[in-house]
Amino acid sequence: MAVIDLSTRDLHVLNPLAAELWLQLHEAPTELAAIAAIWAERYGIAPQTALADARACVETWAAAGWIGTDSLGRVFIDRAEKPPLAASVTGATRPAAELSRRRLDLPGAAVDLGFGVTAASPGPSLMDRAAGLFYGIPERPPEDPRHAADVALVLDGERHLVGENACWTVFDDQQAALGALIRAVYRAAYPDDPAFVMLHAAALVAPGSHDLTVFPGISGAGKSTLTAFLVARGWGYATDDFIALTRPVAGRGPVLLPMPNAVSIKQGSLALLEPLYPNLPALPPVTYGGKTGRFLPIDRAAHVASPLPVGRLVFPRYVPGASPRLDPLPKGAALLGLVEASFSAESEDGPDGFDPLFDWLERTATFSLVYDDLEEARRCLQALTDTPASAR
Repeated sequence: MAVIDLSTRDLHVLNPLAAELWLQLHEAPTELAAIAAIWAERYGIAPQTALADARACVETWAAAGWIGTDSLGRVFIDRAEKPPLAASVTGATRPAAELSRRRLDLPGAAVDLGFGVTAASPGPSLMDRAAGLFYGIPERPPEDPRHAADVALVLDGERHLVGENACWTVFDDQQAALGALIRAVYRAAYPDDPAFVMLHAAALVAPGSHDLTVFPGISGAGKSTLTAFLVARGWGYATDDFIALTRPVAGRGPVLLPMPNAVSIKQGSLALLEPLYPNLPALPPVTYGGKTGRFLPIDRAAHVASPLPVGRLVFPRYVPGASPRLDPLPKGAALLGLVEASFSAESEDGPDGFDPLFDWLERTATFSLVYDDLEEARRCLQALTDTPASAR
């Protein structure tokens, strides 16, 4: 069962027990103890375990704003329309901050990207990560006369402001601000090709291939390490950490918009990749979300120069000591993997806005990759891209 949060345009996939709880709470206000008693009898589990599981689900949903409580203490799914959660104020005035600017040279268009911190701000925080992500994108020379769209991120005290062509939006949440900045850069770079979905993933093209392999970014799977290794072995580089797919149009399915940002390499991968990228240890470490990474720019010669279709989704998983294994992945498991990796729809069409994503997933080949050795993983992936779809 899938639930779409219209305030964030995120999709959440529920396991069978959570789906059963959701349907019950959607139908009528219910005491959790009554549901736990049914679960305990039906599934042969301890009543206290069943009650703890039900409470854990409800607490998660309550944090997302989905749960209401009536006068008797019973809980229910609150179907009242919620305002968008990401932005707190749209149409704010330009913050008083000096902006450090870079003119990004992207396949779609030039983008003037600025970063600034007001005097009232406690420190750079999100700024280092945001600047690091976009550090790998080449710059156009200052004398380039072509028009460039204007995008900026400013830290003002505890607030984060994202500016897009003089329209400023205030965010209280760092991650929401970073997501808004990324979407603004995509809109500026590809004004005629709007994205309909954003995925946390990397995208590369194998030597001799004409479509992309996408690696969703499940935490701890080794996506960025594998990405940097494949690029060093001759794969073309479209993006890492975030990708945007266009809405399908007549005569053309969705294509991926290149955004050759820097690849965030974690501390544990430095020894593996240093022989391929000797300057990697000298890059400044950036701490974010409890992790520390070095943002590795990819040489421009390896960049994918234009939007391309996605040929396959591969969900990588690094397992120490495992033999390499590449297996077809059922569509349901692939959807769960995308939810775990994080994605959101850019459409304002409500639940129907996810239909192009489901259609695209149904048509796209999906695989799981378990590996220990990077070179063995590369061989598996190269063989996959060399094999016609009809022969798989």
